Amino acid sequence: MNDVIQTLLDSGLGQILTFLGIVVSAWQGPKVVAKIQGENKIDEIKTEGDSKAEELYVNHISEVIKEYRDQVQGFKEELAKVRQEFADFREEHEKEVKAYKQQISFLEIEIETKDNRILELEEENENMKIEIHKLRGGG
Repeated sequence: MNDVIQTLLDSGLGQILTFLGIVVSAWQGPKVVAKIQGENKIDEIKTEGDSKAEELYVNHISEVIKEYRDQVQGFKEELAKVRQEFADFREEHEKEVKAYKQQISFLEIEIETKDNRILELEEENENMKIEIHKLRGGG
């Protein structure tokens, strides 16, 4: 089981899942947090019911917006980093695939060459058997 997990991680699945997690977090995370915080803040304002609370809410939202902008910038930087890592991984993988294909082609040629040599030697062996049989007076 550990071999399967390690194989999946080595194949780049971990990087892909990390990338997808970042994308989903960047896309949905701020919306969910903003909604929850917004609902909580609205409940606070309703209970206080004065203009001071509204002023605090506006100031709080400004801070939240700044924090979200900072988070989004961080997500963008992380996304760019993951994209670069994935591009590097893909490039390295393509090099490995090319090298394996070259090795396979080389080995196929070697096998064909050896098969031909085996056929030649088998034919030569049969000729020698006939020659030995003739020399022994068999025919």
